[in-house]
Parts: sequence; C-alpha cells; structure tokens
Amino acid sequence: GDEFIEKMEVLSGQARELRIALLLQVTCPCGSHTPLFRASRCFECGVYLCELCAVRHFGLKSKEE
Repeated sequence: GDEFIEKMEVLSGQARELRIALLLQVTCPCGSHTPLFRASRCFECGVYLCELCAVRHFGLKSKEE
C-alpha cells in the first residue's frame, strides 16, 4: 500500500544520493585525487588523506608489511 510506495520513494532517493557520492573525490595533501569513500579523515586535524598518506599520518603499517 502507501507505506510500501513511501519506502520505495525513500530508497530511490537514497540510491541517487549514493551514485552521486561515488563520484565525489578529494585531493590529498600529496596531490593525489582519491574517491571520497576511500579516503581516510583524521579526527584531530580534519584532513582527508589517500591510503599511502593515511598510513604515514596515523603511524600505521601498510597491509604489505
């Protein structure tokens, strides 16, 4: 009924928002362009980082090490 239609309208809107979000990119301080969904954000300084810079910034070891 009406509840189903309302849920489908909400889901359709959210799917559209997710498609747009997948296209968004941020520029890491190193200059590389990283999809927003793959970037890491530091809670202390607020900067978005690519994977390589995030490893250095947070002092973590990479997956290969």
